[in-house]
Amino acid sequence: MRTAAVATAAAATKTLGNTRTHRSLAPVYVLLGLNALDVLTTHIGLQMGAVEANPVVSGLMGGLGESSAYLIKLGVVMIAAALIWKVGKPGALKWLNLAMAGIVTSNLIIFVQSFGG
Repeated sequence: MRTAAVATAAAATKTLGNTRTHRSLAPVYVLLGLNALDVLTTHIGLQMGAVEANPVVSGLMGGLGESSAYLIKLGVVMIAAALIWKVGKPGALKWLNLAMAGIVTSNLIIFVQSFGG
């Protein structure tokens, strides 16, 4: 009887341990979504006469074109997000998401100001 109780407790502990190792992909999806919004709002802003503020992306746009720059940017973000998630640093993803939310918000503020709002 005692062996069955120990085996059950061990199985429960193992199950709890496994659920703790399964990290949510939600922060990765949020980061990708925010980057997609950044690309969209940047594209619209450029069409309205705004200038890309990120010097790396601006250089890529000048050398490779807007679409290629966006594809490279999103590729780098996807690889970085996957690596950060893989090494188990969810706090880093939260900070990146916060930064990207700020960038998208900044783009939206520029839109409102350009319409005289």
